[in-house]
Amino acid sequence: MKKWITLLLAMTMVMSMAMTMATPASAAVTGEWTDKTLEIAGLPAEKAAEQTKMEKGKNNVHDFSEFGTTDPGTKGHRMTYEYNQDLLDTVLLKQDNDRNPNLTEYITYKMDKNIAGFELDVLCCAGLGDPRTDLSVFISKTGAEGSWAQIKTQATFYEFDTNYYITWEKAYWFHSTLTNAQEIPTGYKYLKIQFNPCNDQGEVPWNVAVDDVKIIMGSKVPPVTIPEGKKLTKTWEEINAERDATRTTKGTGTTTAKPIDGGNTTTAAGGGNNTTTAKPITTTTSIGANGEVITDAPATTTTATNEQGEVITDAPTTATNAQGEVITTPVDGNQDTDTGADGEDGGNGIVLWIIIGAVVLAAAAVAVYFLVIKKKG
Repeated sequence: MKKWITLLLAMTMVMSMAMTMATPASAAVTGEWTDKTLEIAGLPAEKAAEQTKMEKGKNNVHDFSEFGTTDPGTKGHRMTYEYNQDLLDTVLLKQDNDRNPNLTEYITYKMDKNIAGFELDVLCCAGLGDPRTDLSVFISKTGAEGSWAQIKTQATFYEFDTNYYITWEKAYWFHSTLTNAQEIPTGYKYLKIQFNPCNDQGEVPWNVAVDDVKIIMGSKVPPVTIPEGKKLTKTWEEINAERDATRTTKGTGTTTAKPIDGGNTTTAAGGGNNTTTAKPITTTTSIGANGEVITDAPATTTTATNEQGEVITDAPTTATNAQGEVITTPVDGNQDTDTGADGEDGGNGIVLWIIIGAVVLAAAAVAVYFLVIKKKG
């Protein structure tokens, strides 16, 4: 019996050690901190400025950049909390009195415990904001100048809020989550978010804004793994070029427009006044994992052009010949839509069918009559 007890205790110890070794690194997380100021929403305009005022020592804010004043007509730029009246939410972004985007601003947070990771919910201005280049994140053990070490970052693919915008092309703000792409060593209690200069043509100080800051405490916590297809790996130019390529491909003599995600195709013959045969095009949209538009609820939107260059809104009729080719027949106000073989009104065909039906009914009546007579006999 003692041998069995000894064996059982030994097995229990081995299983306990195995479970300890198999414990995921996420178990090393000891807590999370969020910037409460960024959670302020729904304020009346007169209260927003005071409640979102940035101050050192308030809400774990250690330091932030500022120069000059906010008075109009003066030189001044800064990192600030802004209560956005359109979003009815507070965001973190850089400001300049002259709207100069080519400036660097920063904010630093001080934690009481070791920093193990971070998550920044970033709002990206359509076609401009890229969290991977517009933002940089640093850590420090002391917060002193010259002690900052930059952390590699990764971001999720752009997504927009369907409650605000109908399609990708109509969206102004896109969401992306920026996280650390490497494990943060122990001993670091200061985190700096830096808004980098934006010097390309058309860029603005609000290329990006941070809508939420989450700092994860702990030690030896591995970075978040962004699923395949969800990771941001391309620039706006590359993404939109790919989207354009999926919508439009050019060939000899014809141009074929392809809606996103395998939708219907509209083909127009080049160089002539032929009509355009279009399949139904959807009017409702939803968004897939990669920001692609998914379409449904078809609604026909076919147009044609006559020889005078006028747009005809009647949908053309189509037919297929023996070789399987589509024959497109333009429809105008002078053409019947129901014709016989000779092009005249199809009323003669209807009369013929009425006569045939009457003959069939008469034959059936005669048959019933003789059947009844036979049974009586």
